[in-house]
Amino acid sequence: MGGQHEHGSTALLLASKYGNFKVVQHLIRYGANLEVVDAQRRSALFMAASKGYKDIVAALCNGGARINTQVHAPLVFIACGVAVHNVTRTCAVLCHA
Repeated sequence: MGGQHEHGSTALLLASKYGNFKVVQHLIRYGANLEVVDAQRRSALFMAASKGYKDIVAALCNGGARINTQVHAPLVFIACGVAVHNVTRTCAVLCHA
């Protein structure tokens, strides 16, 4: 599950970017690295949150993805429809899938 393309893409990054919830669930279940980033240093959480895929954001958070409060928090709040008041909240609190 760790295969990474020369540009840094993995199955998890691509599934998160394109909104494929079932593939993301499968990859999480089978131990995909949730902290992997692409060549631009974008994580699966960043990809999903920037596209507004709340279900994928919640799955990644519940699967143990760490939130970078400077990069991820505003996007996660927006993706989950929560006002940006306290960016130090954890993912689990932000999204209720």
